[in-house]
Amino acid sequence: MYGSAAASRSTPLSLLTWRRSGAKLYIGRFPRPPPTRCPVPESVRLTRPTALVLVALARGVRHGFDVLDATGLQSGTVYPILRRLEGAGLVRSRWEAAERARAEQRPPRRYYELTGAGAEALQEALARHPEVLQVLGGRPGSPLPSPA
Repeated sequence: MYGSAAASRSTPLSLLTWRRSGAKLYIGRFPRPPPTRCPVPESVRLTRPTALVLVALARGVRHGFDVLDATGLQSGTVYPILRRLEGAGLVRSRWEAAERARAEQRPPRRYYELTGAGAEALQEALARHPEVLQVLGGRPGSPLPSPA
């Protein structure tokens, strides 16, 4: 039943192309392009502030307030970036033990670290914004620590 409704139900329409040649209707498949690996999800824009946060995390800055100090960005910029990066799987976080924070008489800290995908995103961010290394006190060719 070539060209029937049953055949079209088993194949998604996005893979079909319809061409009319005279009185005949031909259905053929689009060739599938090879899968491309995009290390950065589309939901994360690699802006200059995002690049600054990624570099700070790669250099060992672990909690949000220290990221604020290292980058010079405002909290209303840094914390939404950290949430987006974590949602995209580029950063993971964990809360400090409450006992330790209580012993130091302060609220618990949330510690952040780059994932493997975050390290790839960092490389792409540095390609787009190489000046962020100079802002954070490094040379453009200076090595960054590997992700946790």
